[in-house]
Amino acid sequence: MDEDEKYTNDNENGKESPTEQTEQTSETIQTKDYFERVKTAFTSLEEWESIADVTIIKGLLTDKRLTQSQKESLMSILTGKAKQMKMGTEFKKIVALVKKELSKDNEYQRGSYNIINFSDGDCAIVLASRDFYCDGNAIYSGNAVVINQPLIISKIFIDVEDFTESVELSYLKMFDAYPKWYTLSVPKEVVSNKNKIINLAAYGIMITTQNSQAVSEYLTSLIADNAKYIPVVKGVSRMGYVNDNDFVPYTEDFKYIGDLNYKNLYNSVKFHGSVEKWVETYKSIENSIPAKIAVLASFASVLVPKVESFIYIFHIWGMSDIGKTLCLRLAASVWGKPDDYMQNLNATNVGLERTAYFLHNMPLILDELQTIAEKKEFRDFIYKITQGQGKLRGSVDGVQRTSDWRNAVITTGEQPLTSEASSGGELNRVFDVYCEKRIFDEPEKIYAAITENYGWAGLYFIMALSHDKFEYLSTLMSWEQRNDLEFIDLKERFEFWQLYVKNTNSHNIDGKKKMCAALLLLANELVNMIFLGLNRDEAQKKTQEFFTSLSKYIEPRDDTDVVRRAYEYILAWVSENKSKFARKNTDDIMSSGTKEELMPEVWGKFETNNTLFVSGRILKNILDEGGFSYELTVNEFNRRGWTVRADNQEKSTKALRINGILVRGVEIKLEI
Repeated sequence: MDEDEKYTNDNENGKESPTEQTEQTSETIQTKDYFERVKTAFTSLEEWESIADVTIIKGLLTDKRLTQSQKESLMSILTGKAKQMKMGTEFKKIVALVKKELSKDNEYQRGSYNIINFSDGDCAIVLASRDFYCDGNAIYSGNAVVINQPLIISKIFIDVEDFTESVELSYLKMFDAYPKWYTLSVPKEVVSNKNKIINLAAYGIMITTQNSQAVSEYLTSLIADNAKYIPVVKGVSRMGYVNDNDFVPYTEDFKYIGDLNYKNLYNSVKFHGSVEKWVETYKSIENSIPAKIAVLASFASVLVPKVESFIYIFHIWGMSDIGKTLCLRLAASVWGKPDDYMQNLNATNVGLERTAYFLHNMPLILDELQTIAEKKEFRDFIYKITQGQGKLRGSVDGVQRTSDWRNAVITTGEQPLTSEASSGGELNRVFDVYCEKRIFDEPEKIYAAITENYGWAGLYFIMALSHDKFEYLSTLMSWEQRNDLEFIDLKERFEFWQLYVKNTNSHNIDGKKKMCAALLLLANELVNMIFLGLNRDEAQKKTQEFFTSLSKYIEPRDDTDVVRRAYEYILAWVSENKSKFARKNTDDIMSSGTKEELMPEVWGKFETNNTLFVSGRILKNILDEGGFSYELTVNEFNRRGWTVRADNQEKSTKALRINGILVRGVEIKLEI
């Protein structure tokens, strides 16, 4: 039997084609040698029945050992022979029918393309390409080298929030002493753009201005040619809750595909040492209330979205060298390696917004917040961070999504943060914790403990909030304790603690501050159950005892009350500028001359011996100069009864005549 008959009959009988036999006989035979053998067989065909044999044509189109150009060359041999027999048109129809039939088979798409295969290394995926091919060291297009490096797309990530796509590139660094495969996740728009893709050179991918377009076309074609074969993975660009039970980075169901600038922060959330040793450290700060507040605020951060609380800034302040930064390290140790997790302030407000979005529900921990020098920038930071939503900003490629976050912020400084607040709402979302003395008795011991033991507490806390992961808590909690925890309704307990704060010596506390205190108490109750092994009743009782210590940090102090400071600032200003204020009976102080000569500028009027009316415009200017908010000050003065308001009590200001002119302003009591 000659070669062409063997090729035909073997395919008809379901036997291996010459291609498959060659593969089994010797894996070392080169593709070119195989091509020459098939070419010789096709050249020897003489009968129309062999040339037009559907089995031969189908075998040629699906032969995985041949490149597309080789298949086209062999097909041209058959076409030429058909034309010699004056059967060219008929042959084209037969080929078209075979291709139409094959097009219904998904595998044909891969079988008819060039194989992109680097599976001899650590990259197991095998793809196909219509226009590109590879050997063990490079990618080619025709006779041109696209890139002198194994490079392939190994995964496609789809962001579960905005459905944008990223790709995982797998590539071999050939210049290493021991060549090694690396992976890199980048937005799809990067590999699709010849200008942006050049930036990947920084990661060891051999891209230049000369080959960037070809590499971009190669990677884009891989996506198009292998849409059903590249694994698709759910991705996220931030940490925190993705749904009720999945919390990044503690879930394996989602892959991080976010900004590479936050990769170090992402990697800082890790575990070292043991949770038991961390718990012992936490027990040792029982009487150090500022430190305990910092740790509880860290836990409370992930409760904010669960109970729909406001966002709060917990600010630990006092003189230097009293242990404020160690408080932050302790709070950071809940989630990961403390010094890597904590953030500095070498960033703009926009940068801090993006960091808050990235952390999302995990606490934003900032050391020495007041290195933000400008008061306006400081106020903007407080306002924006407590709103929980960034601005919609444009980009070169279009409009970026609006960032949002629901977490707690923990900071330190040498001054109270409330003195910088811009309005009443933001003032009441700042929880100033004044430290009068050293926070820790043995700071070196605390530092050493959290340097070796970190990250476990946050993991266990999240598992405790996810009821389907209770079995992992068996090392800390008994079955009865886990059962207690399972039936806790977080919103119900949050409301309970708000009511408790309201009814317990807190008549001077604003409503938002009560909510803030309740958030800390809820965190404390859960920590008592999860880490201290207390049952529900014991945990509640111990939390109520903690509130006794906490309450002194909630109620306003004279030296941290920004509203009282504004009042004292106004009195000092009036004392220095008495000549600018008219008396109740203005004519009493004018013995000669016109009013304009004696009082060329009038800022207000002593309405009674105990009250002073100040023009609203003048009062706003002087408060702005002193760094106080006019709206906050006036509203708080009215709320505290430090002003005399108009009869209808609706407006925050009133109108009086000064020298015959009706002026709107504020009448302030001089004694409170």
